[in-house]
Amino acid sequence: MCAECPQAVAVRAAAEILTRRLRVDDPGDVLRLRLVLDFFVAAHRHALEAWVALPGAPGRDALAAELRCVFDVVPDASDFPAEPRTAQAAGRGRSA
Repeated sequence: MCAECPQAVAVRAAAEILTRRLRVDDPGDVLRLRLVLDFFVAAHRHALEAWVALPGAPGRDALAAELRCVFDVVPDASDFPAEPRTAQAAGRGRSA
């Protein structure tokens, strides 16, 4: 995402508003807030792509279903392993 494109400007503005309203002042918390917003924007974009690809003229309910489907995956995405699961299964993954 480029620094000047509308999406980046909107995310930056939302982060600034939320930072003020939630009284977030710790730099680490500000970063976490920005990352959550980035996840939200990316998830919404993927849901829209899936919705547009549906046959016919899908309505609001179909978009809501796509959004739920995508947002259900977000928590797992933040815990995605650095190595493919096949490498981990073969014993080449990092150990706990």
